[in-house]
Amino acid sequence: MFLKVQNISCKYNAEPVVRDLSFSIEKGEQACLLGPSGCGKTTVLRVIAGFQKISEGIVSIGGDEKSSEKHHVAPEKRKLGMVFQDHALFPHMSVEQNIAVGLNSFAPENRTIRVNEFLERMGLLSERNKFPHELSGGQAQRVALARSLAPSPQLLLMDEPFSSLDSDLRERMNAEVSELLREQKMTALMVTHDQNDAFAFGKELGVMREGILEQWASPHEIYHQPKNRFVADFIGSGVFLSGYVKGSDNIVTDYTELTFLNLENWCDGTKLDVLIRPDDIVFDPNGDKYLKVLSKSFQGSQTLYKLSKEKGEPLLALFPSHDNFLVGDIVPVRFKVDHVVAYRV
Repeated sequence: MFLKVQNISCKYNAEPVVRDLSFSIEKGEQACLLGPSGCGKTTVLRVIAGFQKISEGIVSIGGDEKSSEKHHVAPEKRKLGMVFQDHALFPHMSVEQNIAVGLNSFAPENRTIRVNEFLERMGLLSERNKFPHELSGGQAQRVALARSLAPSPQLLLMDEPFSSLDSDLRERMNAEVSELLREQKMTALMVTHDQNDAFAFGKELGVMREGILEQWASPHEIYHQPKNRFVADFIGSGVFLSGYVKGSDNIVTDYTELTFLNLENWCDGTKLDVLIRPDDIVFDPNGDKYLKVLSKSFQGSQTLYKLSKEKGEPLLALFPSHDNFLVGDIVPVRFKVDHVVAYRV
C-alpha cells in the first residue's frame, strides 16, 4: 500500500476529533473520504499533509513514516500536491506563473516545458496570460490542479475541490480530473460531503461520522452492503420500512416479502427496519402491486416519484422519464430488491 493511515487519533484543545482511524490506498489509485460537515474528514487530510499532528497512530507514504506520536515530517518535505476548495491561486500572478510556482527546483528551460505541457493538457493555452479574476470557475480549478500536479508529487490531496462549481460543471470536472489522474497514475485522496462527487471519483470510499471511519469499501459495496444504519441512511436515498423475520430466510414488510439469506442471528419474529431504495421499485404494467403517485420530481432521463399504498408509508421510486405519470395516478409496480439491507430494531 502506498498510503497507510494506521489507527490515528488527534485532538483540538484536548477534544478528540479523529479516533482510531485506519485505511490505505494502493499506488496509482484514487479514493475518497465522505461525510457530513464536522465529521473530521478535512482533519484527516491535514494530518496526511502534515499540517496537523497526531496523538496516536502512524501515517506512512511510499513506505516512509511521515507522522507518529513521536515523529513528524514537515509538510514541505512530504512531496505532496494539494487542491483546495477555493483554488487558492495567487491573484497577482498569471495562469502560467501560478502553474510554475512549485517548479523552482527545475532548470528554467525544463520549467517552461513543464508549464507548457500542463497548459496544453488542461486546455489553458489561450488563458496562459490571464489572471485568476479573469477565469471561469472551471478554468480556475484546472489551474489549481495543474499547479499541484506539475511538480510530480507523490500524492495528491483534494479538499472539496468541486464544491464551488455548479452541478453540471462539477460533474464534468470530476470526470475530467479522474481521467487525468488515472492517466498520470497519480495516487489521490479527496474529501467531500457530496455523494455524487465521491461515487464518481473514488475506487474506494470511506464514510465518516464524528471522527470515526464507519466503513471503507468500494462505492458498490458502500451502497449495496452498508455496514450499519448510519451508512445506509447517509448514502443514497430511500425509506426504512418496518418488518419482521418470517421463518429462516424471509422478511415481511407491509409492501412485500423479501428473501434474505443472512438471518442466522435473528430468530422468527425479530423486528427489523428494511431499507427500500428508489431503484428497488420497478414500473411494470404486469406488476402485482398498485401504488398511488403522491408527488414527482423530473430529473431528465429519470423521474423520482413518491408512491404509497392506502395508509402505507410513502416510498421513493425512480422510473425512466418516458413513462410519465401524474400525481394521483395508480401505478403498477414490482419490487426488485437484489441487495436486502435490514437492521434489527
